[in-house]
Amino acid sequence: MLTKTSYLAFDHCPKAFWVAEHRPDLIEPSELDPYTQMLVADGFEFERLASAVYRLTAEGSVFAQKEIKAEGCVAVFDLLHRSTDGFVTGVEIKSATQPNEHLIDAAYQWEVARRAGHPLDRMIIAHARGDYVFQNALNPAELVAFEDVTKAIGMIAGEISEGIDRARDLLQQPEIDLRGCSCRHLGNVKRRCPAFHALNPDIGERSAHLLPRISAQKLKEWDEEGRLDIEHVQVGEVTKTQSAALKAVQTGQPMIDRGALKTFLDRLEWPLYFYDYETTAAAIPVADGHRPHVAVPVQFSVHVLFKDGQLDHHEYLSMTSGDEDDLTNSLAGAIGSTGSCLVWNAAFEKGCNRRLAEIVPTSSDFLGDLNARTVDLMIPFKKAYVDPAFAGSVSIKKVLPALCPHLQYDETRVHDGAGAMVAWRRMIASRSSIERQRLAAELRSYCHLDTLAMVEIFKFLRSCVDVH
Repeated sequence: MLTKTSYLAFDHCPKAFWVAEHRPDLIEPSELDPYTQMLVADGFEFERLASAVYRLTAEGSVFAQKEIKAEGCVAVFDLLHRSTDGFVTGVEIKSATQPNEHLIDAAYQWEVARRAGHPLDRMIIAHARGDYVFQNALNPAELVAFEDVTKAIGMIAGEISEGIDRARDLLQQPEIDLRGCSCRHLGNVKRRCPAFHALNPDIGERSAHLLPRISAQKLKEWDEEGRLDIEHVQVGEVTKTQSAALKAVQTGQPMIDRGALKTFLDRLEWPLYFYDYETTAAAIPVADGHRPHVAVPVQFSVHVLFKDGQLDHHEYLSMTSGDEDDLTNSLAGAIGSTGSCLVWNAAFEKGCNRRLAEIVPTSSDFLGDLNARTVDLMIPFKKAYVDPAFAGSVSIKKVLPALCPHLQYDETRVHDGAGAMVAWRRMIASRSSIERQRLAAELRSYCHLDTLAMVEIFKFLRSCVDVH
């Protein structure tokens, strides 16, 4: 049977969709990681809440998880509502704040109902309202929004119907050409299908996919010319940002623009504050000032480097939700009124500061000044220092081991932002003092390493240009 999930897989990569049914041995094994499990649990909780809100005003009969089958397809409606006058509404519940992201999901449900001889009069996507702000207590009726997408579905219904037919026809084929799939033209490796390497064995580690922000159009063009190997790409064919990565990979040596590095370093003012946040976010906010899926800091680490080489450290870890006032006050005590403040990926940290200012308006002046002084340490690694070991990425998880191998993240403990979010939520929910202490220690260690890593990377950059 064709399901909504399998149809979405077909829409993403038809060949991987076929492989999953006929050659599952070619699918790369994967596990549902703790972060994804957390998101799934959040989704179920939001579905329960949205269902209750919808039923409050629904007249007639409302069926949950209603299954409809037709022509080898099955659709399971989160809610199917038949009013007292026979008007039928399908409801697709998503915890996201942007309902249009799930229009194809809803359109698939609509089409299966039509094929089954039970056409819907209306289709709704229930979703979290992006502008909802938690105050004092949760107000489900204000949190959940119901978007009528009937008209939008009508505009793509023909396309979805044709897609379903093609998916069903493809499933019935006993053999297909397994050479290559559409994912070979995706620059973002995270979006590749789970059969990518089996379908594209010709794409090795030294492919044009290593170029940052490479477009699908370029990859397709080079693929048609048989030039996906990065050795066949010319500098004149890529952007200035990509050219540094291209030269680094082709030569196997770092590309260093010492002039640009010196300019970047000379603009910094002592002392230097290296800071990093760990955050929490949920579909259903639980503390004053929080909004759905909006990251709010629950922890920080600050390393302060003085010109004479002295290094101090400050940290804070919230042990409960809604602790932004104490966190912000502690941060203000750690960061002085002068000096540059360095982060990795300033867009994220600055966004956190703006949200803290909304939640703790008494600290808005401090947080505004902090943003004005914040410098992105990631910037030099886009063009001024590019190492082939970065594999086209500027993530600190790629940069650190290449430049400072003496520092390493322990992958058996909390070692990334997603894992930190899971660990923090487990910590505050745990009734075991031993588990709380263990998770708190892991969170402190991880966040401490994030800022210490920036200190060491900064020192490495200084050594490249001999700045004193």
